[in-house]
Amino acid sequence: MKTFTLVLAFLLIAHVPFSSTAQVAPHQPSVALKNLPLRLVTPLPQIQTALLKVAGANCKIEMSQGFVLEGKVLSAVTKFGKLSVVTIALSSIDDAVLSLSKTKNDDNSYTYSGHLINKDYSEGYRLKKNIDGTYAFEKLNMNDLVQDR
Repeated sequence: MKTFTLVLAFLLIAHVPFSSTAQVAPHQPSVALKNLPLRLVTPLPQIQTALLKVAGANCKIEMSQGFVLEGKVLSAVTKFGKLSVVTIALSSIDDAVLSLSKTKNDDNSYTYSGHLINKDYSEGYRLKKNIDGTYAFEKLNMNDLVQDR
């Protein structure tokens, strides 16, 4: 009986390391935006027009290199007379979401910001203001920003 107990104990102890997993390979989202350029220059009037849309309206933003974003406005909100935010579900990029915002500064100038993201893509775009005052969406790797797994 003592030998049986020892063998059973050994088998149970040996079973734990073989059946458990210490680490799981991280999920790698698809890279559907890999064929797009690193920068997409966006004319300011296109951004301003998109921010004037109301919820339910169709929106089209034409960027550099002939790239076009099209979709339906999910929400359009203005808060405190200084902040306007519009969220667009893009049908042109596998239902990615574009969020644009306009903030009124103390000197009555405006600052624009935005992100183009999709939960299934490892890449996205962020709207940045260039030194010359123009705006462009710059590609970024979402895996570097979000550690959700």
